[in-house]
Amino acid sequence: MKPIQHPGLIQYLGSRKISISIAEHYCKEVRYRLKGKQYFALGLQNQLCGWELRNRYFKGSSSPKSYTYLKTHSDRLILLEGMFDLLSLAELFPDEIINSDAVALNSLAFLKQITPHFKNYKEVDLYLDNDQPGNKNRKKLLQDYKNTNDRSELFQVYKDLNEKLISTKKQ
Repeated sequence: MKPIQHPGLIQYLGSRKISISIAEHYCKEVRYRLKGKQYFALGLQNQLCGWELRNRYFKGSSSPKSYTYLKTHSDRLILLEGMFDLLSLAELFPDEIINSDAVALNSLAFLKQITPHFKNYKEVDLYLDNDQPGNKNRKKLLQDYKNTNDRSELFQVYKDLNEKLISTKKQ
């Protein structure tokens, strides 16, 4: 792990409209070997010290796979699906992420592991994708937990926060 330096990763961040300063706050450049070859990717560390890994050609993770939990000891939790949702939220609404705890699920499969934490928060803001799995899970969470708020209206015509960010920065 090291600070983000590789030109390919910097270019990839640019294509996703994520600034280096935001990316460096949450991510590292991760070098790894697979079948004898060396690769590099943006890495977001998860709760179990594994990494979510992304570059222009690869979306994966190292073991162990888990969610990423960023704690500021707030009474509000932000729930996001993945790394680029987190980075996009930091670009679009920096005060939201700075003043809240945040979870990037890194897979909707981790939702059951994180919901017990909801009781520790006055508010849980949901930034789940506007697709079938995101809509299904959002509906269930809003029904089951009274302290949840649907924040998808902030990107309602887009699939996710990064799609909104890219569209906003093009204009």
